[in-house]
Amino acid sequence: MRRAHLVAALSGAVLAVWVGRWALLELASYVHRSRPARAPLPRETDRPPGHMPGPFD
Repeated sequence: MRRAHLVAALSGAVLAVWVGRWALLELASYVHRSRPARAPLPRETDRPPGHMPGPFD
């Protein structure tokens, strides 16, 4: 009977690890979807947006 208990305990541990990993991946996916994306920081410049510097700038 000891071997049966060992097999049951190991299979339970493997199942618990698998379910825990799945739950963590689901949580990470939810957090990633629910957070808004960060906006890039604006650069400090003297030129207005969309202006390309010319040869005399």
